[in-house]
Order: sequence, then C-alpha cells, then structure tokens
Amino acid sequence: MTAIDAATSPSATTAGTPHEQGAKRAALVILAFAGLAISLILTAMSNSAGNGSLVSSLCSPSARVNCEHVLASDAARIGPISSALLGVAYFAALLTWFVAVGLPNHKGRKWFLLPLAVVILGNLASLRFVYLMAAVLPVWCTWCVAAHVANALILLVMVFARPRAGRGEAGDALTFPSTVRAGIAAGSATSLALVILLAGIAIHHQVNSFRFQAEYLKLANDVDYIVWKHRTAPNIEFSVRPTDTVVGTEDAAHTLVVFSDFECAACAEFHRNAQSLVQSFPGVRVVFRQFPMCGDCNPSVKQSFHPHACDAAMAAEAFAERTSDSRLRMQYMSRLFDSRARFAGKPYAALASEVAKMDQSAFKQAMQSDIVKRRVAEDVELGNRIGLEGTPAMFLDGRRLPTWRIVTPESKPDVPGTKKLWSALLK
Repeated sequence: MTAIDAATSPSATTAGTPHEQGAKRAALVILAFAGLAISLILTAMSNSAGNGSLVSSLCSPSARVNCEHVLASDAARIGPISSALLGVAYFAALLTWFVAVGLPNHKGRKWFLLPLAVVILGNLASLRFVYLMAAVLPVWCTWCVAAHVANALILLVMVFARPRAGRGEAGDALTFPSTVRAGIAAGSATSLALVILLAGIAIHHQVNSFRFQAEYLKLANDVDYIVWKHRTAPNIEFSVRPTDTVVGTEDAAHTLVVFSDFECAACAEFHRNAQSLVQSFPGVRVVFRQFPMCGDCNPSVKQSFHPHACDAAMAAEAFAERTSDSRLRMQYMSRLFDSRARFAGKPYAALASEVAKMDQSAFKQAMQSDIVKRRVAEDVELGNRIGLEGTPAMFLDGRRLPTWRIVTPESKPDVPGTKKLWSALLK
C-alpha cells in the first residue's frame, strides 16, 4: 500500500490494522442487527402482552423470570411508546450508521462522537431498565437482558475502536467520513428512527382499537345486557299511520318502529332482513319511519352526511301516498336502498314506474306536495324530540332497542345468536 493509499483509507489512521478495524466494524454491524432483531421480537411480545400466547411460547415464566409481567409494566412504556419500540428505533439508527459510515479515521474523529453519545445514552437507559427489573419489579425478562447485553457490547467495541493517530501519519490524510457522507448517514438514521416510532405508535393505537372493538362486540352481543338495556329504557308512545310502511300483521303483539335513512348502509341491512325477522317471529310487526341525516329537511343535522337522504325520504312517502299495498311499498323502499349510489341522478320517479307503473310526472309532483313534506317533517320532528342522533334507530314496544342482531367477532351475522336475542326480548 502506498503512502497516498494509506492516507486516504478510512481505516488507515484508526487504532489497529485495517483488518482489525474491519473486524470491529463488522462486530458493530452484527451487534446492532442482533439488538434490532431482539427488539422486534420484544415489540411483538409487548403487543401480545395480556393474552400471553406469544410471550409464553418465547419466555416461560418462573419464580425469577416473567417476560409478560415486565413488558406489561409501566416501566416498559413511555406514554404510547413501548421500550421495545424505542429499542427498534435505536438499534435501526445505529445499524444505518455502522453500515453507511463505519469507523471514522483520526481526521474525522469528530463524527465518532455522534454515535458514541447515542450509545452512551442508550446504555444509561439500559442500566435503568436493568435496575427496574432487579429492584422494582423484581422479575427478569430474558429477551430484555439480551438486548441490553448487545447494547453494552456495542459500547465496549466502540471504546476499543475509537479513532487514534496511526504510526507515522503523514498529517495530510483525507478526512473520513466527509461531512456530506456523515450528514446523509445521520439524517437517514434519524429519519428511520422517527418513521419506526411513528409507525409503532400507529400500530399501538390500532392494536388498542382492535381490543376495544373486541370488548365492545362482547358487550354488544351480550343478550342479557341488550334485554336489560331495552327493558330499562324510557317508554315512548308511537302511533301507526295508514301511510306507514308496515311488515307483519296489524294485530301483532309487538311493534318495532324503525327510523331509517336511505343512504345509511346499516339501515339497508336491516331492511333486507325485516321480512325474515317477521317470518321467524310472527308476533312482531315492523313500522318504518323517516329520519334523513341531511340538513335540507332535518334541522338537527349541521353537516349533511347523506346529501340526498331528504329527497329519498320524500320519494318513499310519495310512493306510500299513492298506494296502500305494503308489499309494493317494501319493494320500492328496497329499490331505493339498492339505488342509493345513483341518487345524484334523481331516479325516484323512474323507480316508482318500474315497481308500480306510476306516472313519472305525477310522481314528481307528489314528491313536492305539502302532504308528503309534512309527513317527513313529522317523522323528523318526532325523532329529534326523542333524541335521535343517527340511524337506524329502533324502538320495540316503545322502548329503545340498542341492537336488533348478534354478530360474530368478525362482524358477520350470527343467526342463532340473533334468534336467541329475539326470543329473550319477546318473553
């Protein structure tokens, strides 16, 4: 190697031979990668802490070792960020630096201080976590210990690999790394750490939302709770008008009043199942009312969630005004629900013509009639008076019904569970 080659080599003026420095850099890369892998495992274990499945399979609890207890403790979390996630960001940043830069030479020794300061802070954090496991918890997490050992070894290797002037250094050696290279590496490492932390926080909130949803579904699917909630609700008197669309017999022992919105997907789902519900429980009749979530006809709606819902409600009432056949009324309502993606084109009169061969011009006039507008206004006023905030809103025998069906944990219909619910409600 010539004098010039020696001067420009990144490792020529660091402590030890180039081979030794290459080995130290490789050791740093391997240790940072090992710390990253361990931290990823710990993050997965942290997210599953509570159900115990993954944690138990990777860390069997004993008198002195209990990874699940450690990972679920306050010591293992800083706000929404788990210590394991911090470890992922930390080791990923170090790995990026060691791969992109490695070990500076004596001229570039100022760039050695940056990763060294980060590693010193990381080891201080490791000492704190080790103290908490030893004195406060006091049980150990073997995977946590492995991460802290990798961190300590990184510090040890860096101490021995610190840049020193080489023997016979000419004094005109090039600086390694260059400011540009070090800046890019530092920026990349910092950006990667921030992305990991932000992604981890998002995943944490998503996991919590899934847990909340599971708990909510568990409560929402509790038949005893639903029945109790219904029976303790205030009683409201509802009258049935001749123009109301009704499914079931007039002399049914139980009446289910349903406030709907034709742009509401949940309303469409109930509408599809209304007939089968009445068939399964002949003692029930279903009465449909209008509650469009649209400010054009509903003054309680400050932001129109469904901009065409008022027109669709007018259309349904206009159709009911022009025929007393409940079967046709239900057919028209079904067509409205199925056509809600086309409401911008105002297909209401055409649908009425298809279902019952009604004159389209006369139907359009009926939609604008005072009687139809008044009927929708009556439903909206009643809904607002009893405190409705959304649809579908259901009242069985005058009492608010929290839900009409049971669903599986995958949010799919549970038919046996739903039948069990209605059997309990109608006792």
